[in-house]
Amino acid sequence: MTKTWDQIQLFHSGDEFFTELLSSIRRARETITLEFYIFEIDPITDVLLEELQLAVLRGCDVRLLVDGVGSLFYLDALQKRCLREGVQFRIYHPLPNFLQWFARLPEELFSKTPGFFRRANRRNHRKAVVVDGQIALLGSFNMTRVHYEKLSGKNAWRDSAVKVQGEAIESLVAAFEIAWAFARKAPLSPTHMTYLREKITTVLRWQPLLRLNVNDKIRRHLYKDLCRRIYHAKSHVYVTTAYFLPKRAVLRALAQAARRGIDVKILIPGPSDVPIVKWAAFELPYKLQKEGVKLYEYQKRVLHAKYMIIDDWASIGSFNLNHRSILHDLEVEAVLTDEESLRNIHQQFQTDLSAAQILLPSDYEKGSLWFQWLAKTLFKLRYWF
Repeated sequence: MTKTWDQIQLFHSGDEFFTELLSSIRRARETITLEFYIFEIDPITDVLLEELQLAVLRGCDVRLLVDGVGSLFYLDALQKRCLREGVQFRIYHPLPNFLQWFARLPEELFSKTPGFFRRANRRNHRKAVVVDGQIALLGSFNMTRVHYEKLSGKNAWRDSAVKVQGEAIESLVAAFEIAWAFARKAPLSPTHMTYLREKITTVLRWQPLLRLNVNDKIRRHLYKDLCRRIYHAKSHVYVTTAYFLPKRAVLRALAQAARRGIDVKILIPGPSDVPIVKWAAFELPYKLQKEGVKLYEYQKRVLHAKYMIIDDWASIGSFNLNHRSILHDLEVEAVLTDEESLRNIHQQFQTDLSAAQILLPSDYEKGSLWFQWLAKTLFKLRYWF
């Protein structure tokens, strides 16, 4: 039997997404789990935290998981506020303080892959909320004012998200439990590890609808699956990504698809919130253009959306086409194959393209020798981006 979603609702506006998020939380009766890469303290999150407190008061179990780097400057304030309001709070891979790091330095020096660097490079980049284990909202919206028009006006970032309902949400619940367990301060016991292996089995069960890279084996499988889908595309491959710095196999797949006559279009930011990634990828668009891939830069504001359309298959979530998403970070994508959702995402892609500028080979001839040297150096360090 084909696995499908019961209900799907797409959002391409921060205000619409946030309104639906609050509405879903107000209807919660049992559990609410939230995980965000960036969770700041600002007028947006003030409203959200107040709603979470009300949910706690009516008996809901509420848990908030934030990333130790993405939310670095707000961790203490968040911890205090969550404690006061009854929200359970954990930090995924917090950076160690200096004394902790110094105490572990001798063993780290003799390790082939120092734990500090390994943990520091593994971030939770997901942005997902699950209500009562039945409703999930996920996409590219962090909890910070830059994504929402009421606070940032026309400069609000361009993002997308989806609300889904269906049995497959148990996969996202399981993925949250895995990340929540690894965010605990105490070491994991054998019993915990057995529990987590069961959760990984649940994640795998619903992989056709929710792409969750909870471990390295699944990560490699999803990467190969993406390359395979691009290689075997029959009509078109449309990619919108905030950070474009993929591994070589993806680049080869995109080039090969374009050479076969497939319509391959990639939309990347003009203005970027992380320009270093754009600098590192400076030469990639030029090389892909020679193979027939069309690249566009979004001009109106910061493009932060992450979605992909390959023939009659689409994904939307937190996954970027870069080394971080492929190799390091925890990500989530919802897979959509119904006609209405595909039509909606196609229309949004055309709308986004209308606000973009096609890149030409001459755009890459403008860079100074110094900048070209910098770009080549950053490209060699792309594993960390």
